[in-house]
Amino acid sequence: MSLMIVNKETSLAAIGQRIADTRKALELRPVDVCRDLDIRANAYSQWESGTRRPNLDDMFRFARLYHVTLDWIYLGNPSGMTHHIAQKILGKQLHHLEESKNDEKSEQKITKAR
Repeated sequence: MSLMIVNKETSLAAIGQRIADTRKALELRPVDVCRDLDIRANAYSQWESGTRRPNLDDMFRFARLYHVTLDWIYLGNPSGMTHHIAQKILGKQLHHLEESKNDEKSEQKITKAR
């Protein structure tokens, strides 16, 4: 299965959501990320809420520590991540996309049969 861009949104809110989704998928608490990155809790909270853009140095460390890519964080493109990590983070979204594709194919077959 090839991965595709799931969320092209590049707003601060979308970036924050991907940071939060990554943390939750890896079963980390905000305090764990703060400790790992040596950042303040209020700064991290602002990242997740989309009220503050994370600086690039912190995002390099985040990406390296949690095995994600800057393309994922900033662009919503999971293609550079290992399948295992992408599946953990995007499992439900990927499953939903596959179901949608299957529904479309079934609908096309029904339409052709008529």
